[in-house]
Amino acid sequence: MYRKPLFTAFSLILLITFFFRTEPIHAQAPTAYDLIAAVNGWRTSSGLAPLEVNSALMASAQGHSEYQASIGSWSHLGAGGTYEWDRAAAAGYGGGASIKCDEAVAIANINTSVDTVVYTLWNDYDHRDLVLLNSSYVDVGAAAVEQDGMVYYTLDACYTGSGGSSNSSSGTTGSSVVSSYPTATREIIISVQTATPADDGSITHEVQSGQSLWAISDSYQVDNATIAQLNNLSTDNPVIYPGQKLLIRPSFTPTVSPTITETAIPATHTPKPTSTPRPTRPPKTATPTLTATEKPLLPELAAIKALDRHTLGITIIAVCALGLVAMIIGMLKSR
Repeated sequence: MYRKPLFTAFSLILLITFFFRTEPIHAQAPTAYDLIAAVNGWRTSSGLAPLEVNSALMASAQGHSEYQASIGSWSHLGAGGTYEWDRAAAAGYGGGASIKCDEAVAIANINTSVDTVVYTLWNDYDHRDLVLLNSSYVDVGAAAVEQDGMVYYTLDACYTGSGGSSNSSSGTTGSSVVSSYPTATREIIISVQTATPADDGSITHEVQSGQSLWAISDSYQVDNATIAQLNNLSTDNPVIYPGQKLLIRPSFTPTVSPTITETAIPATHTPKPTSTPRPTRPPKTATPTLTATEKPLLPELAAIKALDRHTLGITIIAVCALGLVAMIIGMLKSR
């Protein structure tokens, strides 16, 4: 009788689950302003003035992040072979004045926090000291473009020729600009091609022009500090140069299993024991036999000995027969 109420309750649970089911939660990609907030937090904690958001630089950074997402890789070299100052000028930053810019880029999983990007991926000399914590820069633009679960980050820090802050809300569109970094002297940032391990397991990387220690460590998945220690570099401010050969992984010495060599046992002839000649028995010496000397007999015995053996035997038989007859007669008498 309880079947109907139970069926009704179960049906209600199914209906509630259907109408109030929750959609799967997708990770929220960080924004450009999250990135700028993290960088400015680091600057203020280091006693530096925060960077001011510039709309032209925001547009420039957004375009470069979209370009990186299109090629699926990080790169400072943009579409058409442009650099950060080229893109900033094209977006209208500086209004035709001389400008100076530097850039930080990165690729990270959508679940990677902005703090990890700023304080870990960019915590090296090329990014931390030259871009993020450079006291010369006053303006900033940033972007974070998500594609296929990966986020492509760009942060451009700049200042105009006077060194003062440009209008953060500026929307100027001038494209004529004189860069303080001539293209001929600017290093081209190239990707890192990992080296093949040697026979002993060691890996040595030859630094190419435009490669940073951060990019090298990221490609080999080896910590910056480890590479610095292996190559006797400063861990606080490691400096590398093109053509330098960096030891990425030391050699390992395999444990050699001992080879057992069978040593042939030489055949040893056991000498036969030398026969010891038996001692020669001395010839028997005849032992003289003592001849018994007969004692003289009593006269009675001498007479018995003198009898012939045959005669003596008959005599003994006769005596025994007489004795037997006498015994029989005695028995008859006693009855």
